[in-house]
Amino acid sequence: MYSVTFLGVGSANSLLGCSSCVINKSGMPWLMIDCGHDSLSRYKSHYHGSLPEYIFITHLHFDHISGLEQLFFQSYFQRKRPKLFVPVALINRLHDILGHVGVAESGVNVWDVLDIMPVKDNFWFDAINLSVVPTRHHKFESSFALHMPGVLFYTGDTKPIPEILHYLVGTEIIFHDCCIKSNPSHTSLDELLSQYDPSILNRIVVYHYSSEQDRDAFTAANIKYAKNLVPISIGQHSVQTLHSTINFA
Repeated sequence: MYSVTFLGVGSANSLLGCSSCVINKSGMPWLMIDCGHDSLSRYKSHYHGSLPEYIFITHLHFDHISGLEQLFFQSYFQRKRPKLFVPVALINRLHDILGHVGVAESGVNVWDVLDIMPVKDNFWFDAINLSVVPTRHHKFESSFALHMPGVLFYTGDTKPIPEILHYLVGTEIIFHDCCIKSNPSHTSLDELLSQYDPSILNRIVVYHYSSEQDRDAFTAANIKYAKNLVPISIGQHSVQTLHSTINFA
């Protein structure tokens, strides 16, 4: 019933696109996660020119939100009103970054067009209760994961969070930020392998890597990875079935 399509799996300086994905329901876009500078054009190209209706924002680095300015303008001219689910800890800063866009454009405020929904701990969307979980990305409460119980856990940008993932009781597929070399912002491959139990590693699908060559390192470590525009079924299949779905040549 559900699947995930990555619009971009790359880091900020990668040619693989800004990390952003869409949760699909019955083959139709359901909830987009993040919107970097190229995410909107990739969404429109893949989803037949449409604009996203619902977006969850994990954090406020520009490779995850800079596409929101274009979303404002395009939504205004198309008379659309997309809804942003934004963790409450991010709202003041998001307003500082984006809130004045459009003030000089026909007297329209950005929040007249983009419908902002503050969320904390959990929120209801389409009769499903989704959880919002703080992660480790620079300052405390500056980045948040999205948990869809029994279906997926999407970390957003983070250092390892074993204190959270080792206590997941379901069979969620875990989409985890991962690069090859260690840095202050992201989980490295070595950190991934050293800080998670094998039962967790078997459920992880990595994204936010820098190059196609990084996939060779993931394959050698028996870590699954996401690839642009290749849908990944979630919520209905075992991890073994998922493994065969996303090990690419």
